[in-house]
Amino acid sequence: MCIDRKNTIPVFVTSKEIEFIGKYNARDEIEIDMMCARWRTFQFSYQIPREQIKDLKPCPHCFSELVLLGCEVDSEENV
Repeated sequence: MCIDRKNTIPVFVTSKEIEFIGKYNARDEIEIDMMCARWRTFQFSYQIPREQIKDLKPCPHCFSELVLLGCEVDSEENV
């Protein structure tokens, strides 16, 4: 997936690792370090049993709170 540098829209991704692959499938350690520093990651350690899974409608308000969680701390550090 290619994300334009001008993009400011939050992106939700699931993965085991974050890795940058450049031209000719080359890994770029500097870009990987930058992505790891800038991406907000959540690590889930509990798997919900199948019988307890609920079908919920998406909530844009709750999702935006999750995505922006801690941003006020990030903003204060950059001042």
